[in-house]
Amino acid sequence: MADQIVIVTGSRALADSPEATRWAREILARELASATLVVAGDARGPDTWAHEIAQWMVAPIDCEQWRVAGHVERWTALPGCRGGWSFAGRWDEMDTTQDPRRRPLARNAAMVAHHDPFRTHATVRLVALYHPAPRTQGTAHTVGLARAAGIDVTEYTWGAP
Repeated sequence: MADQIVIVTGSRALADSPEATRWAREILARELASATLVVAGDARGPDTWAHEIAQWMVAPIDCEQWRVAGHVERWTALPGCRGGWSFAGRWDEMDTTQDPRRRPLARNAAMVAHHDPFRTHATVRLVALYHPAPRTQGTAHTVGLARAAGIDVTEYTWGAP
């Protein structure tokens, strides 16, 4: 079976409401069910939930957490136990000159570029979870990058019919 990589991006504002949180977690559980690798950042909300859900599935799924601090951690599901996190490398090549306000966008770009389906030879999908009143445009930015890279995108908006 070919690798099924699912990149998750979403609005942190979804964590502000128990109803929105439940909605988002249900979508993630459904969308991640066929994944062999879950990739997300380290923000609260959809990023964190994606990692939690992947780790606690009946058959746990490997994860990559792309941290704004510049490194990637990998959680590997191990036979007979839940697994563990380990350092997997740096995405920023130690660039300390970058404006800290731009780091999340740079991280998103590196995350999408690293999982380009033409480079990985895997099936890559991006799942985007929007709040109608986003604080930033990080989710939309990541969606645009994914589409430009030829990655299939599925978008959900809290409260949309």
